[in-house]
Amino acid sequence: MILGVGFFWPFHDSNAAQGGGAMFVILLLLSSVPALWYLLRQRAGKRVAGPLWALLFFEFVASFYALAVPPWQMPDEPQHMAHVEIQRRAGTAAAQRIAVNRLNPNDRVVNSSVEADVVASVRETNTVKLLPGARPALDQHHVPGPSELLHPPLYYQVAATLTSPFGSAPLLVRLALVRVLGIVFGAWTVWACGAVGRLLWPTRARMAEVPMALAAGLPTFAVFAGAANSDTLANLLGALLVLVLVVAVVQRPTLRRPVLLGSAVVALVVLGVLTKRTVVPLFFVIPVAALLRTGRRRLVLLAVAVAVELGLGIFLAAAPRTRLAVWQGSPVSRTYRCHQAKEGKWGICMPGVPGSQVSENLPLQRARAMRGEDVTFGVWMRADGPPLTAFLDMAADGSTRFGTVATTPTANWQFFWVQGRVPTEARSVKVDLGSFGAPGTVYADEAVLAIGQFNGPPEKVPGSSSLRWGGTTVRNELINGSADRANLRAPRVLPASVQNGVNGAFDALDAVVHQPGRVLAGRDLLANRMALATAMFWATVGWTIPPPVLPIVFQVLLGALTIVGVGGAVAASILGRGNRSTPLVVLLVITAFVITGAVLLRDVPPSQVVLVSGRYFFPGLAAIVTILAVGWRVTWSGNDASFRRTVRISMLVLHALFLLFVLLPFLSGSKSEGTELARQSDGKSARPVCVGSTACLSPPSRRTTPRTAPSLRPTSSESRPTSATPLCTTRPTRTGRASGRSRPSPSTGSTSGTPSSSGSCPSPAGS
Repeated sequence: MILGVGFFWPFHDSNAAQGGGAMFVILLLLSSVPALWYLLRQRAGKRVAGPLWALLFFEFVASFYALAVPPWQMPDEPQHMAHVEIQRRAGTAAAQRIAVNRLNPNDRVVNSSVEADVVASVRETNTVKLLPGARPALDQHHVPGPSELLHPPLYYQVAATLTSPFGSAPLLVRLALVRVLGIVFGAWTVWACGAVGRLLWPTRARMAEVPMALAAGLPTFAVFAGAANSDTLANLLGALLVLVLVVAVVQRPTLRRPVLLGSAVVALVVLGVLTKRTVVPLFFVIPVAALLRTGRRRLVLLAVAVAVELGLGIFLAAAPRTRLAVWQGSPVSRTYRCHQAKEGKWGICMPGVPGSQVSENLPLQRARAMRGEDVTFGVWMRADGPPLTAFLDMAADGSTRFGTVATTPTANWQFFWVQGRVPTEARSVKVDLGSFGAPGTVYADEAVLAIGQFNGPPEKVPGSSSLRWGGTTVRNELINGSADRANLRAPRVLPASVQNGVNGAFDALDAVVHQPGRVLAGRDLLANRMALATAMFWATVGWTIPPPVLPIVFQVLLGALTIVGVGGAVAASILGRGNRSTPLVVLLVITAFVITGAVLLRDVPPSQVVLVSGRYFFPGLAAIVTILAVGWRVTWSGNDASFRRTVRISMLVLHALFLLFVLLPFLSGSKSEGTELARQSDGKSARPVCVGSTACLSPPSRRTTPRTAPSLRPTSSESRPTSATPLCTTRPTRTGRASGRSRPSPSTGSTSGTPSSSGSCPSPAGS
């Protein structure tokens, strides 16, 4: 078994000094958990420290999985490790510049060097055996997976500091160290789960162990703890935040002072924002904890309300400009919304810098309705300053461009359009607007996308959202084509990676509030996505599509147990009025629902064929495992000892099932049973195209800047020709070369009407 899974991969190609040093640091990291536990027990007492067995058990199983799973097989691990390496070699500022495509000469050298090192290591370890989708990226000498450089820097700085003494060692040595670092974070997450249980059941030691046992017994949590991924630190910070809020609610004697509690909450919020956006949903639970803590003290409630209003005011003052709603802009630090409109007050503005573009993804329901249909995408545009090149793109599944054109707008408003046919197998559709080539700005307004082939500009229908185009009344598939709507943006003083996470939360809330019809239209896809995410929460490994999960019979059983646990906890919070523990149960139930809702609301309305991983539940793990313990105990007829014993045995059984049905088939290169939910098919056998959270596995294709603008015939707002000619009518499927960490530049459209272009699969802003 040891030889079969290759337990010695961390020391491949390392000499005795490098291997011995790495082993020493690994043992030091793992031993730090029981050592710190001992110090905590000596200083704070047995009740605060809790039992040691769960921490040791978790470290054992997580270390086993970390060694058993071959390198580069954890979710998006090559790109996460590339971020660590860039930060180690050049610092946070360089990583941020590379992320937004503002590289200086030294950044380009570092970026190329890191990419070459990661690609070489991925090839040497034969990653494509378990991840065949990585082959196209490796063939083009690019790191597979979505870029992770837009993630906040805290985790990567910690990992870079840890691996700095081993800069001359093989990359696999540093990867092993980062995986072990995640195990340490995971162990203390397990401890935080147990601490919440001890606060809920201060006099029932056996029951207090149950949340800890559940956390240590989750195979997915154990296997993903040993990964080069910022989720590991985000999970720890989320668990600690839940623990602090629990302490605030139960008002423990040693931590009653609000200043101390408030300082702890603020510190965890700041660290969470600097780590990953998956922690952000827990911030909405902070006011709930404040209200539960204050009870009926109106003065304190008033003070909390004033503090919230003051904080919101400061936030709004620090965020003087808003962003385009629905559209996604790159780089994220720009607003793309300005007072330069053809009509009305607002328009879309795109500076002529490399990678400057906005994109809008259509809901999947509408994308399906457009399959095989001819479509036309048009927009009014003008430019200021030196000659600038603008482009219009239409793409299916992120990489198949079926209509694209580049042109040079003038100082006057002109209408540009492009035609194409949506591929019959398309599962998602998006449009891009962008500019490049010179200082200055391209302005756009009244963007439209409609089914059918049309020439020239459409006309508005008074009192309706429809358009008259070519003598036909059509539906505009785009929202906010005139930039009238906007979302609040994160303060610009924050790093671009942090802005990206905060902005994403605002986008999700905006979609629910302003597009309820589209959200409801995609409810089947959302339900399917949540069912798969729940299955992955319990047991999965790797980042393949479809993901390996337990057979469907076990998924149904675990789903039923989850419903029983949550239902029991809700009943306990409703029926337990007068019980001192009831406010705490209420807090934990709300926390679990908030984190679950946040996972469900990723990409709403559904516009991309994405896989929402079950690991996104883990920042709320302390609340989830505790309410499951509460709910199951409500329905258990035995005593606490028998309940704890049953939970322990069940967790061992779950790990055994994981080994048998998920891990071993994964290591052998085969797919596990029960993956029907993962296919996200629509009556057909859909080919898997995406991995992780939202990204295509192959890198985005790079479009090169055209040397000369195409000869095109736009329609001017001053004089419209009687016979307009479409800019582009094309149906090609194209691929090209790209850098996984660079934004594409547009390609040139040909004068014959068939543009020369290459595919594009831009990496998402957050994973």
